[in-house]
Amino acid sequence: MKARRGKLVALWAGVLGIAVLVATGIALKDRIREEYWLWVLENGDEPEKAKATGHLAALGSERAVTYLLNYMVDVVASLSGDGDYEHEDWLLRYWASVGREALPPLLRFWEGGGDKERFEVRCALGAMDSSVTVLAAPHFLRALVEGDDDSRKAAPEFVAVAGWKDEETIRALEALASHPDEDVRHRAEEALRNIRPVTQSGP
Repeated sequence: MKARRGKLVALWAGVLGIAVLVATGIALKDRIREEYWLWVLENGDEPEKAKATGHLAALGSERAVTYLLNYMVDVVASLSGDGDYEHEDWLLRYWASVGREALPPLLRFWEGGGDKERFEVRCALGAMDSSVTVLAAPHFLRALVEGDDDSRKAAPEFVAVAGWKDEETIRALEALASHPDEDVRHRAEEALRNIRPVTQSGP
């Protein structure tokens, strides 16, 4: 009986060991693929960059999000003149294809950046699916109330961009419009002004 039990324990230990090896192998394979496509993204031509972003979006690469936001800042900074600039189609397609896994690095970029960085976050959010961007709305609502001066100043526009289709976000802003802090009231009202022309002009 003890021998049989020992064999079963050994069998399950072997199965567990194989499962761990398989999981480790898959994770290692994904890491190698991520490194390769990040290299292509940094060194390739435009068609190669487009291909790389498709693979990196599928991998849920957070490093790609940060790299591409910095890339967008650098591209705009390198331009002369005050005209509007539209980012490349392959870059906008990337933002349109990413899921919720892109939000943590994107929001960290927003928190740690200045006006130029936040402008590019705004561009990225504008290209992303609304079912993803709405998940960022609570972050910007908190920034509107609890953030530093720069965050509170920037938050109303970003709340409107992230949550303009979301009734819960709109109700939260309406509640903040009665906040005891005058600055919070002002920012919430500003966000509502940004949202309502969009919702009221719809079908």
